[in-house]
Amino acid sequence: MNNNKLKFSIRNAKLSDLTELIELEKIWPANERADPEILKSRIQKFPEGYFVAEDSSGIIASIISYPYEYKSTDISNYPSWNEVVKNAYKNFNPESLTNALYII
Repeated sequence: MNNNKLKFSIRNAKLSDLTELIELEKIWPANERADPEILKSRIQKFPEGYFVAEDSSGIIASIISYPYEYKSTDISNYPSWNEVVKNAYKNFNPESLTNALYII
């Protein structure tokens, strides 16, 4: 029997997590990190889609998602991964029709 169970919990991100989320971003190369304002915006615009994994040491991981009305003609608006993760929330409208869920 394996007693080495991972002990962490998952919950929605909060603005009070911002310092730890900024620190977590440092695992990414500098040119691929979300800046503090983008992280804050993600929490404010769609907190239901921003999750953190937390253990006794603090936040150890995060996952971000948001609903989107996908149109095949929109793909040119996102020419690179960087554009998707840095700019996706700028056009986020929770009142729009949704047929896709982007997960970052």
